[in-house]
Amino acid sequence: FSKEAIATSKITLLDTPGHVDLTAEMERTLSVLDVAILVLSAPDGIQAHTRTLWPMLEKANIPTLIFVNKIDMFKGEKDQLLTSLYKGLSDNIVDFSNIEEQSFIENISEKDDVLTEKYLDNKEITIDDIKRVIKERKVFPLLFGSALRLNEIDNLINILTTYFEPKPYSDSFSGIVYRVSRDKLG
Repeated sequence: FSKEAIATSKITLLDTPGHVDLTAEMERTLSVLDVAILVLSAPDGIQAHTRTLWPMLEKANIPTLIFVNKIDMFKGEKDQLLTSLYKGLSDNIVDFSNIEEQSFIENISEKDDVLTEKYLDNKEITIDDIKRVIKERKVFPLLFGSALRLNEIDNLINILTTYFEPKPYSDSFSGIVYRVSRDKLG
């Protein structure tokens, strides 16, 4: 990956609460997201709140990258964890850990009819092709890592800067008011 691309990219992170009691706060951020990074704990797997968030991201049509954190603390088999993600979230999850391997391109091409045809015709699957299927939520990039140990964080940033595009926004000032409160003086 290009360190220059990462250095020149502007990434704004909105860290939303992960607890089910604070779902409304998380839901309010959906309208301003270009991409969601869904962070899951490898030892805990898919939690009830994840099952609440996933349909919200789908309804809001937000491209989503899945980062399975704490893989260094996981005692089970990685394949079992991946199978649970397929069953619990989507069959369109694709491991982006080894994008240089032919199996990566095969997995991507299986998720979209146009890419399947390109693959079968021995045509190149381009970065723009991959961007499109991610934007259309036909592919959900997946990484296994450890945020505390900075394991796979460079790769996560590379995926964000390479395969996701920001939404176009107006230069005019705008905002969303969620609640109006009044003090004693009105």
